Amino acid sequence: MKAYKCLVIILVFLSGCSVKNETKLTLHIRGAFNRHYYIQNLAFNDDKQVILDSGIGKSNYDSVVFYIPYTEDKAFQLRVEGRDAQTPFINDSKEIDIYYDNTTGTYRVKNSPASILLKNFSDSQSLLINETVKLKTQINSLSLAKKANKRQIDSLTVLLDTLSRSIYNRNFQFADTVHNPAVFMVAYNLVEFGKDFDGLHKFIDKAKKRFPRHKGVQLLAENTLEFIKIFEEEYQIGDTLPELVLPNQYDKQISTYSIKNKYLLIDFWSTWCETCRVFSAAKKEARKRMDSSRFDMISVAVDAEKATWHKVIDFEGYTWNQLIDEKMWNGKAVRTLKFDSIPFNFLIDPNRRIIAKAIPADSLVIVLEKLVKKK
Repeated sequence: MKAYKCLVIILVFLSGCSVKNETKLTLHIRGAFNRHYYIQNLAFNDDKQVILDSGIGKSNYDSVVFYIPYTEDKAFQLRVEGRDAQTPFINDSKEIDIYYDNTTGTYRVKNSPASILLKNFSDSQSLLINETVKLKTQINSLSLAKKANKRQIDSLTVLLDTLSRSIYNRNFQFADTVHNPAVFMVAYNLVEFGKDFDGLHKFIDKAKKRFPRHKGVQLLAENTLEFIKIFEEEYQIGDTLPELVLPNQYDKQISTYSIKNKYLLIDFWSTWCETCRVFSAAKKEARKRMDSSRFDMISVAVDAEKATWHKVIDFEGYTWNQLIDEKMWNGKAVRTLKFDSIPFNFLIDPNRRIIAKAIPADSLVIVLEKLVKKK
């Protein structure tokens, strides 16, 4: 009899402590008016962004319930039909409520400490960012005036630099100290280390130790450490450049080794990189001036905006192979060819040995004419 009672107590205890396998999100909408509402994951590492659940808010005041599978704390976003703004949240509770005002695009979160923390931080940073926008507008306005007040411009520029540094420091401090792993993964994207790979190494190693059981953070740390290692093994002139295979503008897989018995310029750019676009005229001139029987080009876009990439190709009228790596700094191009900035380029000979790299736009044609041998 005693054994039976113990078994009952154990079963009750276990059922009361069951592991959550889904999160119930109730969206309370003001001004729903037959809009669609979608729940998407925020994509990290090699994840794809997908719609996990959706619903329609019909009346002026309505509620829609979503169910999100739970494996570990992750970052998601509510996407509203007809609105660009994102509403991020973390699935750190079994039941979460989001109160969304469709007339203003504002929202508040209940029963999710991690989501509330993330929102409060984002809101405070947005206020500071708005101040920098105002300062930039003031500086531009003063600079365009007939009698520019240099002392005032300098004073505002110092203030802008101080405020920008404060925003960066707050991003770093938040990411470096936050206790929820999913919030950390969101905050990680706000911190920019530039070429301070030693600083990035220490930062991500600390996070890896801080969240030892979170698979997402562990994978992010592994990818980041692998990324850092790339720049410790930079290819030099005289080295053989390895093969790179990526899709071109027609979604056909193209290998840099498919061009044989020619000198080949491989350049890296992006649609969002203004400096990269300076190379456009230089590349067109090189294409026109160089002997096509001895020379060819491949351009590789390190870019997640495929549609914009297609538009730029059409606008510029590029006639040579255009490849794209949508995974950008986590993609094959960077990992294979080990470059740490764009614009960048390699010039290789018919034996695939590097004979020049990082050629400036204003020297491109001159360098090519000097190094590309004639028959």
